[in-house]
Amino acid sequence: MSHNYYNYNISRTSMDESQKYLEEGVYTRLGPRVQTLASVVLNSEDQLKELEHLIKSIPHNDYNKLEVFRKRTSDEILKDNYTTGCSDVAILFTSITRAMGIPAKFVETFRDDWLSNPKEGIQGHVYVDVFRNGIWQTYDPLHGRAVSDDNGYIKNHNRERRYVRVASGVDQAQLYDEKSGEEFQIINYGDMRDFALNRLNSSV
Repeated sequence: MSHNYYNYNISRTSMDESQKYLEEGVYTRLGPRVQTLASVVLNSEDQLKELEHLIKSIPHNDYNKLEVFRKRTSDEILKDNYTTGCSDVAILFTSITRAMGIPAKFVETFRDDWLSNPKEGIQGHVYVDVFRNGIWQTYDPLHGRAVSDDNGYIKNHNRERRYVRVASGVDQAQLYDEKSGEEFQIINYGDMRDFALNRLNSSV
């Protein structure tokens, strides 16, 4: 099994198909703060790496994570000047990338071992698919470009854990099931557990 750290080709997609991922979502609106950061990043040599550095410079604070989890738009996150985890970071990365004219998808994943036995907590991560040079590439805005193996799993930055791609879309309010294509949303922890249990029951 081979791995390509720098170029995970999810699928070849026509430019027309990718254009819907330049549109704003409920939480990925292209507000003034997003536009300002996008204009800064556009002037750098390695745009996505510079964007990664800018987002990492935003303080992390999860003291009220349950109150704000997946409830803030990208501009609201920038106004508050803190992120609570991978969802916020992915919302920012997706919004700013689109503001730069690059199509981007919000990608929902769960750890494969948790998805098969979702008893405690939530074991997931949010990645971003970016459309460049005619292909979709998967990024982890927290740790750089992601790794994927040939079975459709995404491996995290230290390649120790496997995550299952379950859905992708405009943002958490407009996701499409990777298997059925059905549209739904995952905007809280309850939605995550419900999805995992439904997926588990349907595979029995």
